[in-house]
Amino acid sequence: MTGKGLTRQKQEVKQIIFDDYIQRIPIQQTIDKIHKKIDVTLGENWICKLRARIKQSAKQEISKFREDRYAYVQKYLDRIHAVEQLEKKTWDLCNSTRYEFLHLNVFLNLGNFKYC
Repeated sequence: MTGKGLTRQKQEVKQIIFDDYIQRIPIQQTIDKIHKKIDVTLGENWICKLRARIKQSAKQEISKFREDRYAYVQKYLDRIHAVEQLEKKTWDLCNSTRYEFLHLNVFLNLGNFKYC
């Protein structure tokens, strides 16, 4: 596998672990999901370490926001800007075609985008 594909696969694994951690899904179900989606078998220890990194990163970010209120406001404004850009791209894509089924498909798939 090429380096680019491997990096993409790692990102996909991390995203699955992050999503499952936020939803409090048990580790074994996360392992099964990763194996099913990406055909990679990971150990429970590796997933626990990654979950610990996610938790530590969240604590650091919260601490930063407590110390610097403007950092929090800037992050909030960045999120608003990201959503506005997503809306603009969606409407541009929708307006660029005259096919009705594509319009519907654009809006149905809108929820599949990740903001993180």
